Order: sequence, then structure tokens, then C-alpha cells
Amino acid sequence: MRIRPSLYFLGMAVAFVPAMISCTSAGVAPVAASPLATPDVVMVADPRPPFTYWAPENSTIRNHPRQPGVWIAESPDGSRKFYFGNQCRASEFQRFV
Repeated sequence: MRIRPSLYFLGMAVAFVPAMISCTSAGVAPVAASPLATPDVVMVADPRPPFTYWAPENSTIRNHPRQPGVWIAESPDGSRKFYFGNQCRASEFQRFV
């Protein structure tokens, strides 16, 4: 038994339209009611990174010694986190976290 083309297109529309409506781009998505969290950090980097949301609390942010545009957050326990700038635009989506 063959499905009529009109029923096929109706079925595709029923499946496709709700999926497209639920997908909202970041430009249309609502902005968070509260500002992004700003961790308590010591800033010794010059130039400063554009954002500090990536740094753990009580860490010290320094410039990478050989790579411009890369920052290192050193925690008191000795662990390090690297930040490679906002090239992937992650800061735009931090309000969802």
C-alpha cells in the first residue's frame, strides 16, 4: 500500500513545524533577568581577559607567558584553568547556565 503524497507532506509538516518553533536562536532568546556571575578573583593580567566567568573563586588570573590572548587562572591549591578568549562566543550563552 502506498501513502498518498498529500498525507506524506501533511505528516512531514506536523513533525517539522513544532520542531522548528521550539528551536530559538540566541538572538531571539530572552535575556537573563540577573547579570552574569562575577567570581572573586585576583587580577594581575595585563591586558585583562574580557570575562572572568571561567575562573574559579579565589584564583589569580595571569597572562600566558608566551601566547598573547590566553589567560591562566591559578587556584590556591595549584590547579590551573586556561582561557582562550571569547572566540567561540561562549559568554553569550552563560546566562543559560
